[in-house]
Parts: sequence; C-alpha cells; structure tokens
Amino acid sequence: MRFASIDYQIKLCKDHLDATKAWTTEVEFVLVQYLLIRICAEWELRLPLMFERRCARSTDPHLREFATGSAKYFSKRFDITDIGKTLKRFGADYHKNFNDAVTSTNAYTAWASIYANRHAVAHLSGVQMTFADLMTAYQDALAVFDVLVLTLGLTVDETKDFT
Repeated sequence: MRFASIDYQIKLCKDHLDATKAWTTEVEFVLVQYLLIRICAEWELRLPLMFERRCARSTDPHLREFATGSAKYFSKRFDITDIGKTLKRFGADYHKNFNDAVTSTNAYTAWASIYANRHAVAHLSGVQMTFADLMTAYQDALAVFDVLVLTLGLTVDETKDFT
C-alpha cells in the first residue's frame, strides 16, 4: 500500500536536502522529525478506517454501528501489538494470520522504529534516525498495511481511496 501524500512530502524533503546540500545537518534532523509526525498521522487515520470498513459489511445496522464504533475505539493506538490485540477481537485466526506474517520481519522492525521515534519527537527525547534510515523504514513498514488488508479481507473498493 502506498500513501501518495506522504510520498510527495518525502520527495519534497529529499529535493530540498539535495538542493541545499543540507544532508547531515540540523535541517535533515528537523525534516526527519516532521516526516515522522506526518507518517504516523497518516497511519493513525488509516488504521481505524480499515477496521471500520471491515465492520461496515454487516447488514444489521445496530451491529454495524456497534462494530464500527468499537473498531475505531480499539484501533486508536497503532503499535504492532495494539493492532494484533484489535485483530484478536475479530477472532484468533485474524490475530494469528497477522502475527505469523508480520512478526520477525523487516516490516515489524521498521514499524516499531517509526513508532518509537515518533514518540521520541513528541516527548523531546531525541530521534535516532537519519533521512535515509527513515526512508528505508517507511518502505519496509508499508508491508504491515498490505498484511492487514489481506488479514481483514478488504477489497480493492474498500481501500481504493487510501492512496
């Protein structure tokens, strides 16, 4: 899964760093922090929406309302463990499928790194990523969304507006 708005912002930042030759300067550090916040903001919007769309399939309007509200509530946090816990509410098979596909992969490590570094930005404790590190982590972490789409069985129509 790709996020066009994030891809565009990454390109702008990279182009700026290239044009100003600001690599390994404080400017690179500031841009990394900015991108961490933007990437995580996008993820925070998309994850609940993915769960909501899965729940919206119910034909019972009351069940659908309860399920979408619950999914939105339980998917507010987006650590890999939290995603797994939300999937477990759908069923042990969802949880197992997701964990089997994501645990011990580069995607898991990358997601955790972005998540931890975003917390570091928010709490002023110091980011441990370069622009190159962030780009690699971002590319690898996108696989988590691909696995989540497969685990939830989301259709192309349910995800077409995510890019």
